[in-house]
Amino acid sequence: MTARIAASGIEKIVTVVEVALVDGTWTYTDLNFGLADTPTAPKPAEEGTAGAPGPPKKIAPFASPANGLAAVRLKKDSLRVYYVDVYGGIIELAVESGEVFYRNLTTELGASVVGRVSPLVVTEPGGLAIHYVDANDYLCRLWHDGGWNWHWYDEAPTVPPASALTAMVTTDLGRVFVYYLDARNHLVEVNWPRGKRAVVTDLSSGIGLPALSPVGPLTAVGFGTDSRRIYLLDVNDNVVEVAHTVGKPGTLWWDFTNLSVSSGAPVARQGSSLVARLTTRNHTRAYYDDTAGFTAEVENSGKAGWAPTTPGRLANSGAGAPSAADTSALAAVLSADDIRNYVFYLDDGGHLINLEWTGGRWQSRDLSEELGLPTAAHATPMSAVFDGGPRAYYLSSE
Repeated sequence: MTARIAASGIEKIVTVVEVALVDGTWTYTDLNFGLADTPTAPKPAEEGTAGAPGPPKKIAPFASPANGLAAVRLKKDSLRVYYVDVYGGIIELAVESGEVFYRNLTTELGASVVGRVSPLVVTEPGGLAIHYVDANDYLCRLWHDGGWNWHWYDEAPTVPPASALTAMVTTDLGRVFVYYLDARNHLVEVNWPRGKRAVVTDLSSGIGLPALSPVGPLTAVGFGTDSRRIYLLDVNDNVVEVAHTVGKPGTLWWDFTNLSVSSGAPVARQGSSLVARLTTRNHTRAYYDDTAGFTAEVENSGKAGWAPTTPGRLANSGAGAPSAADTSALAAVLSADDIRNYVFYLDDGGHLINLEWTGGRWQSRDLSEELGLPTAAHATPMSAVFDGGPRAYYLSSE
């Protein structure tokens, strides 16, 4: 069972690698080969619960390098990592207190297989839900409500192969919001009230968004009763925030801001990755690559407004961090106290770089060189969570 890497001319196995900072030491695990030697495998039925047993497996199915990767923390020492195998099945890796188990959710549920280039997005508060695009370009979800279920959104427009995908949950846990670009390059919101039919809104038409980058990323955060923030690039690669804020009756709830114009945030490299994270005070920090491939940050600090900076250029006492490869994904996570920021990406040599704000300065480290990490797959997706320390995930190709 092998996955072919495009244009490589050879077949390689693709696996999920976890890189973690544990008790002050960086370490890594190839999760596909790190399965527990036990006859019981947990189901993530409730947040943080173990679940029913499954058969023992020594190697998890190898991954498709063209599809997405998503991780979520349920509670301390309880993580879930999702990826797509070479047959289009969604594989769940359950990491419980350091032990790894797997299951094929698509096979178990008889769900639609994943399309050739589908992203994966996970929402967790209120119950796990995995969002993806199937082989017929329909938006689909797997979700857990006392047991796993699946649904394809026949009420929503199909998802073009080039579109990014993102999702969020606000503190109104009864609803999940999914975002993508349709065939007209319009931003679509799919609002799924749990147990009810989804509501689909064309936000580009509804609030008059500028023309959007057809190859740009999407990222989103939700907070409060119904506050939503979506970040994307316009056709000029400016960073744009689309905001839904609950206000007084009669006020406009939707608005958008060109952050490159209003705050002086650097213009993004065409097709740059973009990832947003929320602080404990509900302030957004968004990360992307500038035109030279250096990591840029734009932060909403509340009353002071948006403040841009360029961590990639400022790192290492001004010497700068390695620039990102033009095909690199980005993953980012904040420490529980919001003091430390961790950004992960691949440089031009395919090395995994950690760019960290220590509370006083930016510094970078080449984790591939330090740890001898497995070679990253070309254009690998990435994901990251914080569980006592940062944990980053990517697909390796060996």
